Amino acid sequence: MEFVRRSATGLVVKIIVIEVTLELIYLLLSAGLVNAQDSLNQSYTVARIILSAIFLTLAIGAVVILVSQWANEGYYLKSNELIVRKGVLAKTEVAYPYANMQSVTVQQSVAGRLFNYGQISIFIPTLSKDIIFTEISNPQAFADKLKQHIPYPETGQFIIKK
Repeated sequence: MEFVRRSATGLVVKIIVIEVTLELIYLLLSAGLVNAQDSLNQSYTVARIILSAIFLTLAIGAVVILVSQWANEGYYLKSNELIVRKGVLAKTEVAYPYANMQSVTVQQSVAGRLFNYGQISIFIPTLSKDIIFTEISNPQAFADKLKQHIPYPETGQFIIKK
């Protein structure tokens, strides 16, 4: 059973975006406090400490949550099915038999090609929908492994995707 995880690049980008957003909000609120400093007198220092503590907690919490989600989400390639596992506290596991899969499509943006991550779409005709996996590390290798498990992909034995 092989384990595949989402790209670490996607995790880093999410962390950067959240941290920059929190920092900008903190700066705006701090500027508001500075403008109100004269009217706050002694309360200014307390308000500044409280604001800093709140945003430090938010920043640390965001990183912990993102890393926990990333570490607990993955895809297992078993001999007869693909298993999707998610969740930190409430864990969910969904199995997709290879026999029900018809096609595997890989999509990569310019950044995805640069950092070797992408999106994989698997069409499952019995569900009449695509199952989409985003931010997959080395998506072409993952897709090739999936294709090896799909029985008779060249015969088109299933319904045609609309």
